[in-house]
Amino acid sequence: MAQYRKEKIADQLHMFLAQEVRGLNDPRLQLVTLTEVKIAADLKSARVFWSALPGSFSMGTADAGDAFLDDAEIKATTQALNKAGGLLKRRIGEELKLRHVPDLIFVFDRTVESGSRIDALLDSLSSGGGAK
Repeated sequence: MAQYRKEKIADQLHMFLAQEVRGLNDPRLQLVTLTEVKIAADLKSARVFWSALPGSFSMGTADAGDAFLDDAEIKATTQALNKAGGLLKRRIGEELKLRHVPDLIFVFDRTVESGSRIDALLDSLSSGGGAK
């Protein structure tokens, strides 16, 4: 029963936070996608995984051909999410009926990046361009 409750709360947080982040007026968060929320067993903290498209930031640090975010973009976006964390936590407390509002920990999700790299490797192998 506890595992079901934990998953249910994580799903609620994911949907709610995704909607709230879209409503923020920070240009660094325009194309941020929240990919997953993992909540601790004691329900007191939640890791919020996020991803974004490269070059979607007003900083202009990414070239149009970059397939992945660079470290500066990841850092800037994480800082923007952390800055908004207090507001998001307050909104969770106002809207969701939870005994305790979890602390939000924002983590860049590298699964999309890893998947793209694996696809590129498989494509190069299937086209005969792989290492021998």
